[in-house]
This record gives sequence, structure tokens and C-alpha cells, in this order.
Amino acid sequence: MLRYIYLLAIFFLLGSASSFSQVYQAIEWYDVDSLKSVLPDQEGKERANTLYRLAASLCFEDFNETIQYANDALILSEKLNYREGVAAATRYLGNAYYYKGDYPKTLEFVRKSLNVYKELNNKPLIAKLLLDICVTHAAAKNYDKALELVQECMEAFRNLDHNGSKVSTVRDTLVVYSTMAMILRLTGRADSALNIYALYLDVGKKTNLEPTNMMVHLGNAADCSIRLGEFEGALSFFREALTYPELNPSIRILKKEFKRRIGMVYLLEGRIDSALVYLTEAFESLSREGYLMQSQQASQYLGEIYYKLNQIDNAEFYFRNSEELLNEMILKKSWYRHDSLKYTVSFGWEIFAPLSKKYIKEFIYNSAVKFYSKMYRYSKERGLTEPYIRYIEAYTLARDTLVEIERKRELIEIQTKFESEQKDSEIQSLSQENELKEFQIKQTRFILFGLGGVLLLGVAFVILFMRQKKLKEEQEKSNLQNKLLRTQMNPHFIFNSLSSIQHLVVNEDSEKASIYLAKFSTLVRSVLYSSANDTITIDNEIKTIESYLALQEIRYSNKFEYTVDVDPQIDTESLTIPPMLAQPFIENAIEHGIKHKKGKGQIYIRFKLIDLSIHIEVEDDGVGRQKAQELEKEFMKDHQSMATEITRDRIRVLNKKKKNKIQFNIIDLKNDNGKLSGTLVKIDIPLEDL
Repeated sequence: MLRYIYLLAIFFLLGSASSFSQVYQAIEWYDVDSLKSVLPDQEGKERANTLYRLAASLCFEDFNETIQYANDALILSEKLNYREGVAAATRYLGNAYYYKGDYPKTLEFVRKSLNVYKELNNKPLIAKLLLDICVTHAAAKNYDKALELVQECMEAFRNLDHNGSKVSTVRDTLVVYSTMAMILRLTGRADSALNIYALYLDVGKKTNLEPTNMMVHLGNAADCSIRLGEFEGALSFFREALTYPELNPSIRILKKEFKRRIGMVYLLEGRIDSALVYLTEAFESLSREGYLMQSQQASQYLGEIYYKLNQIDNAEFYFRNSEELLNEMILKKSWYRHDSLKYTVSFGWEIFAPLSKKYIKEFIYNSAVKFYSKMYRYSKERGLTEPYIRYIEAYTLARDTLVEIERKRELIEIQTKFESEQKDSEIQSLSQENELKEFQIKQTRFILFGLGGVLLLGVAFVILFMRQKKLKEEQEKSNLQNKLLRTQMNPHFIFNSLSSIQHLVVNEDSEKASIYLAKFSTLVRSVLYSSANDTITIDNEIKTIESYLALQEIRYSNKFEYTVDVDPQIDTESLTIPPMLAQPFIENAIEHGIKHKKGKGQIYIRFKLIDLSIHIEVEDDGVGRQKAQELEKEFMKDHQSMATEITRDRIRVLNKKKKNKIQFNIIDLKNDNGKLSGTLVKIDIPLEDL
């Protein structure tokens, strides 16, 4: 399924429409040449306005030029004490970084702009800036925060301005609803998203919403139906979209694109003949028009269908066309043969705003990896040595490029989430301090009112005491959560891992250093994600364990080997478990078992499905618990391991809400001579409560 994360870019701005009425409807952009022609003769606020409008119009095209115009607008506005100009220039600095993919910088500038608009009490733009922040969090995959901000946007748009008029228009409200639906769709809640799209379409019909916009949201509703397995419902939405008159080029192209999607639905239903008809028509028309991405996908699927039908000549024809279109996309770094085509709505999201160049690049290389992967497998099946080697090489190159792109994006996402949580923590702390100060002021006032207010003073004191107690309990809860996170990723492990990676870099082993740096990034991201969620998929848990073991393997210079075995009956991508239950025992196996063993050790991690329960086993062939305690008592007198106790407390808290309890057991293993030869930890997690 196609990834939609940058689809949320469609809602980044709200503003005036351009001469291309069917595209970029939700952003403020102008004719750049016209603005540049009038700029030399302008001064004061008029010049500042033109400068920030140039930044608004170029933010998705040219980063450096946008920064120049926005900074010029900011400097001039500050000199003139023109606060509206300061806010606008700062906002478009944030937009430039958004389209560059630097979300922390985006949030920094957009928040500064928001603060200025709050000073000016400009409620419409306050609401729109909140939506900017919401979309930025969604683009960084910080979905919980994005959904929280959607609710805040709703409230902001419902407010009245100083004239008593509503802050929002119907279009503003629809944009917020569509944003919420998109986030729900990204987080696997297609049923809820479909309900919102249905509401969107109903309001759109009643208010005569622009037809291109309506078609796009019919396509979004169809996508939700496909995700829910409701193929006939999806076809119904697509057929309704095809009834719209071709009032502009976007509607004409969207109809061709929706025919491609109809072909894909028929393919999912197993209606091969119908799929071939629609995909063939879409390929021929879209490739002729110059829409590279859609025609490449249609051609690839046609090739796969004919290959499965053993019609090799037809398959090779479409595979060859698919490869040519893919190479053209890579060469042009674009989805379009002609640059002017980006001003039509051909896939959906262009209805509101352009996509970032970074997203398009990642999409192209993701398509390349999928295509070359299938082609070298087909070549291998047919015994074609030369094409097999060529496609293997192309696949490797595309995969390496994609991994590098994804690694940089994931680091930005981690940074964005970390800085956001840090900012929220600061805001919460300041809010608590302000509440406390307010109560202290109230207490002082009550005392000064004299003896006549003794009763009221007593009541105020009781209220103050209760609120302070609540704040203290909340602080203690926060400390417990921080303690758990520090236990999961203690500083010694982080510093040792980074030191090991630094050692590889110093020794010029850049390939291995890159691999382990990526594993370290994946581990940190996984731990941050796990700490914010009650459950995660078994697949994510396994990836976290493997990343952790790989890093420990470097640290201890191959002191041990490990094996992770997963019962094939387990659906690792669907089943969920509480995160990080096994990790403390894996850490104990290394630090207290393998570490003290002479020679190389073995660690076995097993995931089994037994009687509707997930059984996790952590086994090592180290020195055993008793011997480890003796050695650590002698050589590490100050050492305290709290991992087991914290895990025991976690399980106790988790079991309060469960009918069938999570259980774990630690077994001391012995060899044939009766001597301790390792430790086995068994964790039993019932599935029916998950």
C-alpha cells in the first residue's frame, strides 16, 4: 500500500487561491514574476508584504531563495515595528524548512509566528498556525500529538473574532476534518476516517464545493473502503467521481488515474479481465500525457499480470515500459515528464498543496526497489543470467540510496518527537508553577481581608492543599515514567554503544559503522516509541531486541552469539504485547551471565504460541545467577541491578487490568554434572487480553 505521510502537506497553509484554481487550494501563493517586477519600486510595509509573499510562493520550489526573501521581510518588518510582517515572514521561514524536511526548525519558526499572532489577537491566523503545527507533527509521524492538536484547531476555528464573526469559513472547517481523517487513515483507523470523509462529501455537496476537491475526497473515501476490504464500496466512490464533467484539466486526468485505481480494485477481487482493461487504458493515456509515476505503476502491474498468465511477450513489453518510465523519473527527479504537469491534480493531494521534493525522491526510490526486486526474481525463475545480474546491481544501488534517505528522515522524526515532548514537559512544568503561584496569591489575599474572612480562608487553604497534593502525585507519576525509560536505555549502554561506533569510525570501518549507527538509531526510536505506548507489535519488539543485541555484540567484541526464533504460527505484524518485557532479562543474561563466562556464550530468544498465549523465553549458557552474584559481590560491591524488580512491578501493574495474568518464571539451568550452566526466563502473556 502506498505511503501517505507527506500527503498531509496538503494542509500546511491556508490562503488565497492562484490562477490554477484546481491546485494548491489551501496555500497562499502568487505569481512570482509579477511580485518581482513591482518589488524594486516599493518601500516600507508594502515592500515587506511583497517580500513575504515571494517567500510564500517559493517555499516549495527554492529553499535558498525563500530564506533570502523571508529574512529580508523579517529584517524590514522589525525595523518598521510591523508586527504582522514579522509574523508572516517567520511563518514562511517555517514553511521553507517544512518542505526541506527539517521539522524541528519548522516548529521553531511556526511557534514564534504563532506567539506574535497571539500578541496581535489575530484569531483566524492563530487557528491556521495551530493547523500548521498539527500537520508538521503528522509529517514527523508524531500522530498522537497531531490528533491532540486537531482538537485544539477545532476549538480555535469555532472562536469568534473581535467583530463577533466566526473565525473559520466552511472551507477551513473542511480542511480540519480532512486533516483528522488523514491522520486516522495513517494510523490504521480507516473506519473512522471513512465516516469523516462521508461527512466532508455531504457538506461539500450542500455547499457546491469545487468539483476537483470533491473528486479527490471521493478517492480518499474509496481508499478507506479498500483498506477495510469493502471493494464494492470503493468502486461506488470511484464511479461517482467519474460522473463529474471535465471542467478543467485536473478532472480529466483524475478520471484516468481513478480508472487505474479501479483496475487495482478489480485485481484485488481477482477479476483479471476487467483489471487488464482498466489498467491498459490508464497506462496508455497517462504515459501519453506524461504522468510518469502513475503510468509506471500501471505498466508494472500489467507486466506482473501477464507474467502470471504465462504471456511472456506481453509481460516483457510492459516490464520494459515500466523500467523506462522509472529511469525517466530517476533522471528528472520528478513524477512528470513536463514541469507544467505539476500544476494539475493527478493523484489527489495536489488539490491543496505541492509535495516536497524529498518525499518525491523517496517515493521514486521506493518504487525502484520494489520493481528491481521483482525483476531479478523473475529473471532468476526464467534462468536469464545477464538480466538477473543487471537487476541485482540496480536493486542494490536503489536499496542503498533508499536506506540512506530513510535513515536521515527517521533521525529527523526522532528529533522532532524528542523536542516536542521536551517542549510539552516545559509547558506543563510552567503551567504547574503558575497554578501554584496563583493559589499562593489567593491565599495571601484571603488573609489580608481580615478576621471576617476566616472561614473563606480555611476553605481556600483546603482547596490549595488538595491541588498541591494532586500536583505532587502527578510529579511522582512522571518521575516513575522517567525512571522506567532510564532503565530501558541507561546512559552506560548509550555511551558504550557510541564509543564502539566511534572506534569503528576511527579504524575507518565506515560500512560497519554506518550499519551499527543505523541500528542504534532504530533502537533509540523503538525505545522512545515503546515508552509512549501500552502495547507494540511483536515485529517491532523483535526489531528492538535484535538492534539491542547487535549493539551489545559490538561492545563485548563478539563475546557471545545470539539467536531469535519466532514460531511461524505467530502473526508478528498484527499481534501486540506490552513493550520491553524481555529486554531487562536479556541485559541480565549479558551483564551477569555471559560477561563472567570463560569463552564464547550463547543467548537464545524464543517467541512461541502456546494455548492462546505468547511465550517468550530468554536462555543463556552463562555462569548462572548464584555464581554471578558471588563475583559481583566480590568485584562490584556498589553494583545494583533493579531491572528485574522494575519488570516485576510493571507486570504487577499490567495484571491489575487483566483477567488472565502475565506470569514469568526464572529457572537455574544445570548441566549433566549438576553444576549451574545458565539461566532460563519464561514470560507467559495471554492473548485474549491484548
